[in-house]
Amino acid sequence: MNDTDQGSSMHRLCATPLGVLALAGVFSGLGLILFGPALQGGFVADDVGYVLNNPYVQTADWRHLLAALDPLGDAAYYVANYAPVHQLVTMVEWQLFGDETWGYHLVNVLLHGICSALLVAWFFRTGLSGPAACALGFVFFAHTANVETVAWIFQTKTLLCLALGTGSLLAFERRPLLATALFALALLAKIAALLAWPVLAAWLWVRGPDALSRGRVWILAWAVVAILCAIPEFLIFADTGHAALLDRYSGPFEQGRSMLGLAARYLVMAATTLGVAFSHEPPVAGLADPWWWAGLLACLALAWRMTTTLARREIEGVHWLWAAAAYAPASQVFTFLFPMGDRYLYTVLPGLLAGSALALHGATGSLRFGRIRPWLGPLLAAGLALLFASHSYQRAPLWRNEMLLMVDSARKYPDGRSAAFLGARSLTREGDLDGAYERLEKLANRGFDAYQILQDPVLQPLRGHPGYEALHRRLVQNWLDHGEGRRAGQSDWMARAAAYLAIGDLASAENALGAAIEVGGPWQESAEAQLRQVQAARSKGS
Repeated sequence: MNDTDQGSSMHRLCATPLGVLALAGVFSGLGLILFGPALQGGFVADDVGYVLNNPYVQTADWRHLLAALDPLGDAAYYVANYAPVHQLVTMVEWQLFGDETWGYHLVNVLLHGICSALLVAWFFRTGLSGPAACALGFVFFAHTANVETVAWIFQTKTLLCLALGTGSLLAFERRPLLATALFALALLAKIAALLAWPVLAAWLWVRGPDALSRGRVWILAWAVVAILCAIPEFLIFADTGHAALLDRYSGPFEQGRSMLGLAARYLVMAATTLGVAFSHEPPVAGLADPWWWAGLLACLALAWRMTTTLARREIEGVHWLWAAAAYAPASQVFTFLFPMGDRYLYTVLPGLLAGSALALHGATGSLRFGRIRPWLGPLLAAGLALLFASHSYQRAPLWRNEMLLMVDSARKYPDGRSAAFLGARSLTREGDLDGAYERLEKLANRGFDAYQILQDPVLQPLRGHPGYEALHRRLVQNWLDHGEGRRAGQSDWMARAAAYLAIGDLASAENALGAAIEVGGPWQESAEAQLRQVQAARSKGS
């Protein structure tokens, strides 16, 4: 491993705490420039629920601290994830920044810089030369798909997950107990950190029987930690996710084809940054769809490469396993409401980058490039990093507000939900109410059930349109049906009351608000006030 770099300046930069800290500072400073256009962006989409309207993170006391740690409590169900590390970090951020978004963006940029520096250390530790490790770190840092993870406030969880997970692997050799603690914290930031467990096992396997024997107890300990952290996350996901109810796939074969098609799209995005978008809506793959055929061939090739390199105990296989383990949760084995996202590449890219670099190193070694060979990979990576940085800087301004992101998504997917919604708004402004209704109907037919979007002020002239009113009622009812039979905390009952009020069902709204008060929680005063208003409206109506 990197014998020529031992004792050199590159070794001090890539393999010592002070060197990694210096790298983190460099990356973070560059991040303020690269992602600077997004630093003044507001709360976007999920940020509202995770931060702006989340009472569980807005008060820092023992009661809210314990609520964040409760694996099956209301705080976890409110954000549909058991991620107490993320919730606690957000709690600290709220005390520091309140609703001023620049602070959250700054934290994300700093965390991205830390992730990039830790990955340089990991690449160096696992077989890459100092120049190659630094160059790959810059490729990861500048990759355009990562703009979403850095600029989207609630994605702090992904940044924490990768930083803590990579830190656990780096710490394992000298401090296995500390490494185990870091692994647990990574899982409690985001369950995607599970990838570190098979990577650790494979890394010890590659290092030989002695290393594997010494690490066997720790591999078992990590497995226990992973299971304990995964159980509440799985239970919450099963209870709160409703993508399966949308009947996206007609059967397992169609789902399998679509999974392979998504894999191909991700690989193209990883290699070129082409196809990045805020809201992805790839079509379900048919038999003739070239994407799933490309995905099948690519997955077979990568699986073969991973298997053969691991069988030969080559470090390259560890990196391919990293990519596979990181991608597995996002592969749509368990379907998501939104099946594809730039952010899902964040934990996958390190494995793809290092695996590709080592494969390229092996290929160029047989071509005898002479003196240029040691620098060929780093030079190519540096050029790629500059290209990606240019694309990222152009994309960062889109994160100033959600409408810019929706317009970008509509351009990428003209038949998608964003395009339908924006088209409905445009036609409403022009007075074409029938055309606007047809766009909204198209939106609903694509599985969309968030009726709240119909409350957009621009769409209010549609009130009274017979088609619109029927559509509104249908979306509300679909939304209510998706929540039937699930565990309901105070926020769930409040949301159900709002849905009933949207269709004028005052009796059901009163019952829901009564249940919200009975369950108890941080919205107690609001629930009581709304209940009084509904009761007054019912009395007046009778």
